[in-house]
Amino acid sequence: MPFRPFRSLAFWLGLPGLLFLLWAWADSMSHRSGLHVDKVLPGPRFVIVNFIGYEAAGFGVQWGDAPEPQGLGSRLGGTTLTRTPITGPAESFFPPAGYTRLPAHSSGSTSVVPVEWRFLFVPFWQLVALYLAVWWGLLAWRRRVRRAAERKSSTLPGAAAA
Repeated sequence: MPFRPFRSLAFWLGLPGLLFLLWAWADSMSHRSGLHVDKVLPGPRFVIVNFIGYEAAGFGVQWGDAPEPQGLGSRLGGTTLTRTPITGPAESFFPPAGYTRLPAHSSGSTSVVPVEWRFLFVPFWQLVALYLAVWWGLLAWRRRVRRAAERKSSTLPGAAAA
């Protein structure tokens, strides 16, 4: 019997994830959405998670770290959700991935904590391609397991009588 993916539970459970990624990709071309966290994570360099969100056909995470915690408490603003329309020329639908590291700038003032910012950008087309590859791999594996089980059951004694 031929394998029909639409009869597979793995197909139907994977479809909402694909549709969500495609919707987020299309939405990121018209809106910039984000979650600004401003939270100090424990560690040797006091990491500040600043932005998690999507824009310009990709998903980005921005974080920074400072050598000392003095002054950080007054700069932390809690959690904020943002959603703003993108104005200006349209971005590319297939932008490249990127990682940017901005060195710490100090204005000479003791109230400004030098923070070294990092920004990781993953385009939605790469996320969709990865999702499709994993999903297709799962469906192919399920098909292979099913065929092996059918072959095994057909070679058992008494299977021809059934």
